[in-house]
Amino acid sequence: MINCITTLFKNHAWEFHCWSTAIAGNKNVEEVKSQLPDYVNVDWQNPVQFGTGILYPVTWIKGHKMKRKQYVGFVDGVFCGCTLLC
Repeated sequence: MINCITTLFKNHAWEFHCWSTAIAGNKNVEEVKSQLPDYVNVDWQNPVQFGTGILYPVTWIKGHKMKRKQYVGFVDGVFCGCTLLC
């Protein structure tokens, strides 16, 4: 019962942030794709060039209103974290 209640109030945006900071920095796009939590969708087909990096837009986080743009970032094909752009 308690597990059911805590699931209702999960902050998936915060969990996504924690997930992104826990990933080792030497992962490529395919490795990050395979580890992406099921409560997040990323548009892998429409990356955005940003300086020397590539940003993939996060299109959905379960239970979170996407008021700001969030991205999964890579520099030289290596994961560098997630960012939030206003």
